Amino acid sequence: MRHTRQILWVLFLFTARLCAGQGMPGYNTSNYAGVSGIELNPSSIADMRYKVDVNLIGFGVGFSNNYIAMNSSSITDGSLVNYLKGNNPNVDFKHTFLYENTSSDDKTVSAFANLQLPSIAISLSKNISIGFTITEKTQFNIDQLSPELAHLAYTGLDANDAKNINYFNQTLKDDKFNLNEMSWMEYGFTYAQVISGKGPHFFKVGGTIKLVEGIQAAYIYAQNLSYHWSDPHTLSLFNSNFSYGQTANVTQFFGGQSFNIFHFLSTVSSSSAAFDVGATYEWRPNYADYKYDMDGQTGLERRNKNKYKLKIGVSLTDLGTIRFTKGNSALNFIADTANWNVKKLNFGSNAVSGLNSIIQNTFKDHSIGSSTFDFSLPTAFSVQIDYDLYKDFYLNLTTYTSPRFIEIQSKVHSASYYALTPRWDSKWFGAFLPLSVDGDGNFNVGAALRLGPIVIGTSNGLSVLVNKETYGADIHVAIKIPIFQGKPPRDRDNDGVSDKYDKCPDKKGSWDHHGCPDTDGDGVYDDVDQCPTVPGPVENHGCPWPDTDGDGVIDKLDSCPTVKGPKENHGCPWGDADKDGVPDNLDSCKNVPGPVENHGCPWGDADNDGIPDNLDSCPHVAGPAANHGCPWGDADNDGVPDNLDSCPHTPGPASVVLGATGLALP
Repeated sequence: MRHTRQILWVLFLFTARLCAGQGMPGYNTSNYAGVSGIELNPSSIADMRYKVDVNLIGFGVGFSNNYIAMNSSSITDGSLVNYLKGNNPNVDFKHTFLYENTSSDDKTVSAFANLQLPSIAISLSKNISIGFTITEKTQFNIDQLSPELAHLAYTGLDANDAKNINYFNQTLKDDKFNLNEMSWMEYGFTYAQVISGKGPHFFKVGGTIKLVEGIQAAYIYAQNLSYHWSDPHTLSLFNSNFSYGQTANVTQFFGGQSFNIFHFLSTVSSSSAAFDVGATYEWRPNYADYKYDMDGQTGLERRNKNKYKLKIGVSLTDLGTIRFTKGNSALNFIADTANWNVKKLNFGSNAVSGLNSIIQNTFKDHSIGSSTFDFSLPTAFSVQIDYDLYKDFYLNLTTYTSPRFIEIQSKVHSASYYALTPRWDSKWFGAFLPLSVDGDGNFNVGAALRLGPIVIGTSNGLSVLVNKETYGADIHVAIKIPIFQGKPPRDRDNDGVSDKYDKCPDKKGSWDHHGCPDTDGDGVYDDVDQCPTVPGPVENHGCPWPDTDGDGVIDKLDSCPTVKGPKENHGCPWGDADKDGVPDNLDSCKNVPGPVENHGCPWGDADNDGIPDNLDSCPHVAGPAANHGCPWGDADNDGVPDNLDSCPHTPGPASVVLGATGLALP
């Protein structure tokens, strides 16, 4: 019995060794996944929310299958923990804590572990980003395992098991049963670029070229496997085709040698190239809301903001193979033997080498075949659909399909899944609730948190709360250094000139004038206007010219700046050359004194009677002052002027008049 179990456990042994997967469902589609999103879709880092995102260390481990489950209640009620503590030593572990899925479906096992070493994503510009990643991955798969063979292995060929008793009485078949396990290193360079970013439609693409180096690998592949157990110790095989191979360090490990990391890191493969490609479309109906002008540049984008309403990504990852060198124990053979007593088999200290010797001695039709074997990477196709429900609340649908390629003898594949993830996704905090169905049809509930530089989560760890049976578990952890895209520069007056350069930070202005307005409207902006609230010419730095004497003529144009004067006389008062009190500009006789009434000119005496014309009633006829400059009249024409004529209206001799007056005639 011990040897029979050893044969079967060779098929299952690697299930305890967890291997590499596809990242953390939910978080890997976050807008803040950064370098951690490259693995799912390399285009994701173009126009990312980080200037630089550094992953210091990250790892993920997990296991899933569709055959053996843990009873969820034993986890939630603490009974499993009590058993592990040794509190219930008499409990039958298998029947108490485990559940066997006895459906007729072929059974599968998938396990992964990855270790992301220091990796970085860098945003070179708004359109171009690059990434450098270093990852160690391991992947283990069992596929096309019939329910019969699975049960025989699970029960250890227990002769008292009712199903086994039935199986012992018939010939069983497994076709294309395979077990594959591989560990490898990936050194990746990613280039991602925005190819169209105008208007509401935004496209970006990306690709990763990876240098891949195998660390260790092993495979077992059986075609047309036909076998018959007569009892737990007697096995017959009928014309069954087997091929298996492994690297030398695997043989050493199973030889009981103490684990030595250098054995596993020794060169067992040739380096080769692998590729990831991806593309992303974003629908940005409100794209204009994320544009701004600043410091003389127009149409800038708010790179710290997520702008899409709907995002759709597609990717094809892990395109490539790794060529390994076979260890000494590797054979292709046809198993055809009857009534083989496996109880007497002796594997020695090295199960793999021992199995190889047994095959060579038992089956004549065997060959070493090629000295190398090629392992296909876990190629996968993924679609990611992300919808912005409200602000930082999103709903994501991701499909991840990793084909099993059952016709290929040496290959690994990741676990396929279809996940719907609501998430809260802000700058420093993210909460994720992935609800998924895996490739085996298991419904899973997970959770993840992003707290600044720390990310921790599981894609199925909460399934124990909703499922009676739990078929797997995983955990993912990452420690990062995120350097976010900066906000637009502070601009408290919202004039498009950052406070750093704004000379008038509290008044709206323009970039050409250092953020300052023209408050007084004089055409001189406040940044250079020495009198910003009073209009003034450019020549005087925006200040009005002074008018010292207040005569309305600015000093610059005033020939007499301290004495009031009219503009017509260049700001100087008019002169008075003849000192007659009439300014020269009004004096018609500037050099001869005269009254104001005569425009500064002296009055004339046209008849030379000594009476100025302004007082002479007869300015052109000489007359005495007593008659206002007019000659006396002779009304009766008697030759005697009226002023002397005693009878001015009756003619008479002058002698009478003159005599009467005592005057003598001439």
